[in-house]
Amino acid sequence: MRAMRTWLAACCVACLTIAVSPGVPAALGIAGDRYEEVKDWPKLPASMPLGECAGVAVDKQGHVLIFHRPGRGFDPNATTLLPDPAILEVDAQSGALIRSWGENTFRVPHGISVDADDNVYLTDVGLQQVFKFSHDGKPILALGERRKGGWDGSHFNEPTDIQIRPDGTFYVSDGYVNSRVAIFDKSGREIHEWGRKGK
Repeated sequence: MRAMRTWLAACCVACLTIAVSPGVPAALGIAGDRYEEVKDWPKLPASMPLGECAGVAVDKQGHVLIFHRPGRGFDPNATTLLPDPAILEVDAQSGALIRSWGENTFRVPHGISVDADDNVYLTDVGLQQVFKFSHDGKPILALGERRKGGWDGSHFNEPTDIQIRPDGTFYVSDGYVNSRVAIFDKSGREIHEWGRKGK
């Protein structure tokens, strides 16, 4: 899975080259330890420019989910929501857009992960929140107080990423301002945390 994430990050951020690692499915047309140019991937409509790609994940169908910042760079102080869809679901082989969602929902997209049920977990550095959505973009869970940073079981300060355990509990790396990793149960209740600021 780490090799897949590395390949996808290179593919989305560079949009021209992909990192090729052992273990990446042959269905993606990749073999060996080398780099291979992939032109015109992804193939998006002209009306949908690809912004800064903050994160990528792969769903159960092998589709690539891109969490991007259309029309915005990394600006934690951004004051407006992104009007365009921040989530793009793309066919891994053809690069064709399957669906998009998340317009007027995010400020500064950052981390993305997909669980065994194809739910999508996201972090937003500008909103100071962690989210869980259904695969088609319906909100399921929101953690953290909107636009208010802090360090406790109900606050984050520029959270960066999520990793999900097989039992549905999940880790949040928090993050740019805080210096901790927190683990939550499936309902979003904090179980434990560790880490602190250094000198």
